[in-house]
Amino acid sequence: MKSGVSGFYTCPMLLVFFSAVAVRLLPELLSFPYPIGFDTVFYGWRIQTGAIWDSSTGFFSTWLFYGLAIPLRNVLQVGPFVLLKVLAPLIYGVNAVGVYYFARRALLWSPKYASLAGFLFMFQLASLRLSWDLYRNVLGLGILLFALPWALRIEDLKGFLAFLLLSVLVVFSHEYVGTVLVFVLGGMLLSKLVKRDVKSALKIGAVFFVCLAFLLATVQFSYMSVADVKTNVTEVHDVIYPRGIAPNFSPNFFVNYLNRGFPVSYSSYLGLFGDVLLLFLALYALLLPLVSLGFFRHLVLDLWSLFLLVGVFHVLVSPFFALDFWSRLMFMLIYPFTFYAVNGFKKACESAKGIHLRLGRLRGFFSTRMCATVLILALVLLGLFYVALPRRMLSLGSYSFPPPSVHFPGVFLANTVLVEDTTDLKQALMWLDARLASLGSESSGVIVQDAVLWWTKLYLGDQHHLFHFYRYVDDAVRMAVQQGCRSVFFVWWRTKSNLYPLSVPSYFVSVFNNDKFSVYEFDYGSGDTLVQVETKGNLADH
Repeated sequence: MKSGVSGFYTCPMLLVFFSAVAVRLLPELLSFPYPIGFDTVFYGWRIQTGAIWDSSTGFFSTWLFYGLAIPLRNVLQVGPFVLLKVLAPLIYGVNAVGVYYFARRALLWSPKYASLAGFLFMFQLASLRLSWDLYRNVLGLGILLFALPWALRIEDLKGFLAFLLLSVLVVFSHEYVGTVLVFVLGGMLLSKLVKRDVKSALKIGAVFFVCLAFLLATVQFSYMSVADVKTNVTEVHDVIYPRGIAPNFSPNFFVNYLNRGFPVSYSSYLGLFGDVLLLFLALYALLLPLVSLGFFRHLVLDLWSLFLLVGVFHVLVSPFFALDFWSRLMFMLIYPFTFYAVNGFKKACESAKGIHLRLGRLRGFFSTRMCATVLILALVLLGLFYVALPRRMLSLGSYSFPPPSVHFPGVFLANTVLVEDTTDLKQALMWLDARLASLGSESSGVIVQDAVLWWTKLYLGDQHHLFHFYRYVDDAVRMAVQQGCRSVFFVWWRTKSNLYPLSVPSYFVSVFNNDKFSVYEFDYGSGDTLVQVETKGNLADH
């Protein structure tokens, strides 16, 4: 690339990058020193273990984020949550720059509109939700944005090797992003074959089959690696994972959303339908008019959008056999939607009298430059409002929106607990660690609800026996008692939690209290305890 052209790219890219980093850094500073994001606690524990590959087959897994984070932590010698507070904004900046790069290289847009795409992307609720805690996912999407433009310029050896390397890194970043890549490559391969472009088809086909092989190996070896992982966590049967896979990873792509055994399930089809519709409207209601106005045909965007739309709404057609994590696919729609929305803004601005959305013979949404600008500004303000507004100003009593969704956090400054509760939770766990050390690990056990599992793994020694449950505290206590634990402890809120509908059973007594949390111990002297545990009420389903 010529130096003049290189400078033409660099300045807007740097502006987009540092702007995105600043936007995403804001909530990290407001919550310092504690993490934000549900899965962030798991990432903190995983980084603390220092293991890039957690089994003998770990190379065939989505290890790239750990391959970057763990060596970086070893060099910087900082805590895992401090490291994540730096990495999360940087990865977000890479994604915003990736949007700019894709617009320039794949769509051939001017720097003005490519920059607008990057700025619009960084303020969207969907992209902010992805960056909240789905670090592997966001890293993979950032690389994908840089990989796909090379697929359109694969004629020379340099382009082919760059495309191959970036594509393999995408597969090692995240399962679903790798699946998106393979689907797009498969569609491009078919297109080249139909057009009888044999030379390009061979090169795209080579990358396609390499990525497909790595993706299939990742899924297959994930099943095999379970036997290699030694853990102090016993899963209670109310947490169902395919073939015993550990929490936070599920290689089973298809699930039954009406099966009450799964942690994220629905009591009725109507509940599922409402959840999908409400989340879609919450994320995209303001963006959809511009998306509709700006839709255009582009092979890569066509395939990308098709995969995500089918993945999201297939759950409404076949809830008994649908792609897992439909909400994550819905968040990922922000990538193609951003390009369509900016194109809609461009069309509205370039039309002297405004533009109609034509639906056959009908005329729908009408947009002028002023209307399109107001929509863009509203989207930007909504994003800033979401990441920066303290929870106390809204007095929110709910952890997620729309209720009863577990997909979208209504409170950005939270992890598995609210940020202001984190100090007390840490204090309670450290007290419990000292108590367990005095009692002896062989005679004691801790029942752990899913929300505090990874906090417990962080602050309790690995020699302590944990019983992990999701809904039914009684089942966890029963399992601990049956396995011979003479002391059974439970860490939970002192008063009723606004986040989780779980009440502490009466057969627990408090042995430690602080402002927000208590450590409870199972009272063996409360009569026939096993019979009582059998008959106690359980946590209501979400």
